[in-house]
Amino acid sequence: MQPAQKVLIVGPNLTMQYIHTVSDFVPGAVNRVESTHLVAAGKGVNVLRAFNHLKIPAELLLFSGGSAHSLMRDLMASEGLNSLIVPMKSQLRVTNTILCKDEVTEVIGQSPTISLEEEKEYLLVLESLLEANQFLAVIFTGTSPETNEAISIYEKILQKMRRLTCPVIVDSSRPFLKSTQPESNWLLKINRDEFSQIFQIDQSAQSCQEKCLRDSSWSRLLITDGSKPAYMKWDGEIYRANPQKIENIVNPIGAGDVCCAAFTQALILGKSPLECLEWSLFVASVSCQSMVPGGFDLESERKLV
Repeated sequence: MQPAQKVLIVGPNLTMQYIHTVSDFVPGAVNRVESTHLVAAGKGVNVLRAFNHLKIPAELLLFSGGSAHSLMRDLMASEGLNSLIVPMKSQLRVTNTILCKDEVTEVIGQSPTISLEEEKEYLLVLESLLEANQFLAVIFTGTSPETNEAISIYEKILQKMRRLTCPVIVDSSRPFLKSTQPESNWLLKINRDEFSQIFQIDQSAQSCQEKCLRDSSWSRLLITDGSKPAYMKWDGEIYRANPQKIENIVNPIGAGDVCCAAFTQALILGKSPLECLEWSLFVASVSCQSMVPGGFDLESERKLV
């Protein structure tokens, strides 16, 4: 058996992301942009982009289709983003991000609908990838085109991951997580608002944060809260760390995806749970200075050693 050499990202939803810069943004009025950038995005793409910056080999399994498929494929190829595409007939989701001074507004399009056959093909490709169990880590992130069947594609994906022995990071906020029985090698990464909503918990105080972590069925759980402290449970231990204070924030969209990638990088390199947490928050903070989600520049920053 060959040693594991890369990370697998299961991030089904690909997004056409338009990033507009305006000097003033007024809802209900005509707003003229100063510049527009079009990038391939979605949480899976953002994580993959972050891994490229971190020099960690990774591959993304995603859906793509519709009239913009070729354009998105070419954009990803131009960045060296290594992906496996499962075709679908539906049009890709479109997201518009508006950067105006210190404010960021995001308008997210509806997720596509897929057929049962397209879902089956995605799951078959995933199963063939997982069969060898030879990845450094596997990340399941973001949303997916759905069939609207009773059993969601999310549940089917997680079920296939139960065989894995490598670290599995689940970066999702879907309601099914409340009833999911996680494996011991799974980490749930989620932000505070999503955690409170899904698990119906009031986290108004720090003591409550730690109680929520201890009471959760997840033995590995990371709760982030923007610029506020993040909390993590890792095999019975509770950790707390603060994000880096960053000036000249450009676009915080995608910082959570960078956090996910950087945490996985540190974990692969054998760092302690606290070192993984601190490094991931640092890199996520730095990424807020980039216009492109998942992009950042660490050349002038401290390195992971």
